[in-house]
Amino acid sequence: MLLVISYFLVPARCKSTLNLPHYLSLSPLYLWLFVFTIQPHKEERFLYPIYFLITLTGAISVDIIQKLIFRLISWIKKLPKGKHYLDYTMFIAGFAMIIVTLLGKFIFIYIYLINKMIFFVFFLLQTRIITYICIIS
Repeated sequence: MLLVISYFLVPARCKSTLNLPHYLSLSPLYLWLFVFTIQPHKEERFLYPIYFLITLTGAISVDIIQKLIFRLISWIKKLPKGKHYLDYTMFIAGFAMIIVTLLGKFIFIYIYLINKMIFFVFFLLQTRIITYICIIS
């Protein structure tokens, strides 16, 4: 969806043949996800080849958001010609990195606490079973 919005709202187009358009850069991810959703048997090991494409999608999304916000700023304030969008929107990349880092930490802590709780419940069940065996014998 961001690709369509940026296509119509961001007027700058790269004239270099070294840079691929965003939709061509992300097409392997879309193809892989299409094939992966059709398969009846899904395993995480089949996701390993597209992990870098998922991070590329995140980076392209942040870049598009930066360009759209720069476009909005340039509509509100008349900016001088020749200003680069990163001069005004670099805080968005920093904010995105902080959010992703905090989410990763919270998910790690959550998984750790869930596994610790499961181990504790298993330990309690195991000690009760041993207690019941001792009482019965």
